[in-house]
Amino acid sequence: MKFTTLPLLVIAIVSFVVIVTHRLKKRSLLTASEARSIYVLLAVLVLLGIINASLALKGIYTSAEFLSLLPGLWLPLVPIILTISGVLLFPSLRAALRALVDHTPPYQLIYLHALRILAIGSILKAIGGEFPEYFAYFIGIPDMLFGLSALLVGTIAYRSSLSHRSLLIWHLMGASIIALPAAPLLQMGLPGPIQIFTSEPTAQALFEFPMVIAPSLIVPWFLLFNLMVIWRLLETSLKK
Repeated sequence: MKFTTLPLLVIAIVSFVVIVTHRLKKRSLLTASEARSIYVLLAVLVLLGIINASLALKGIYTSAEFLSLLPGLWLPLVPIILTISGVLLFPSLRAALRALVDHTPPYQLIYLHALRILAIGSILKAIGGEFPEYFAYFIGIPDMLFGLSALLVGTIAYRSSLSHRSLLIWHLMGASIIALPAAPLLQMGLPGPIQIFTSEPTAQALFEFPMVIAPSLIVPWFLLFNLMVIWRLLETSLKK
């Protein structure tokens, strides 16, 4: 198996959430129940990632039967649907995520997205013929550029305050890079009625281990972090 930064990204994101949650609980900004709800959600999503990795290792995700289900359109949505369902169903999780966004300095939630710079790996793999070129160019390059912008915007937020409007626009940009084109483009490179991109390697490479970790876990996580901030900014604005 060739070197990949994907496991390191998982560790970095999980560590960030655990450290922030522990810090907020220690400062009594989260109750024990609220902190526990975040840990449970995190554990569920990590377990989902392990299941996806296991199925990819067994070759199930690249089988004709599985690909006939048009997984590019729905597999990346599973962590998002689980998280939104948890927020709607469990008040403690809803309160916990509100507190996490409200009491974590904005620059930290911005700098987290600097990890998206590592999308350069997909671009380099595409140049080397190991990754679908179209996906690297349409998704990888914008994602990497957004990660670079996180360094600049995060520094501005650290040195001075950014307006809610500026934060909202920036996080909307980060979410739109993923939410709008990623799933349709992914499916357009997979066997099925809407396949357009057929050059090797196809998008099936993203359903092999370890690459499957990206569309099934890491990319949805980044989108969720954008959506959490957008949610709170809109809630705050509506209350004014």
